Amino acid sequence: SILIVAPESDLEGILELADQLDVPIDANTEFEVFPLKSGVALRVAEKLTALLEEPEGLGTRVVIQADERSNSLIVRGNARDLDTIAKLVAKVD
Repeated sequence: SILIVAPESDLEGILELADQLDVPIDANTEFEVFPLKSGVALRVAEKLTALLEEPEGLGTRVVIQADERSNSLIVRGNARDLDTIAKLVAKVD
């Protein structure tokens, strides 16, 4: 369960993000939020997602979602993948 307290104008975006993140996950999966200083979250997420694309049929190990409101990236993956993403974000931001 999750309790969301936000202005009505923000609820639609929050609920969309919750729907995208509310999927069954592997027990080794972790989440991390990377606030961006100068990069635009949507553009950085698109570039990182394209960079990390895997051949079809292998499944996605890392999921990157842009949160435009906070200009952050919400990333789901294993600890090693999150370390790699942290290094990439530090270089592109």
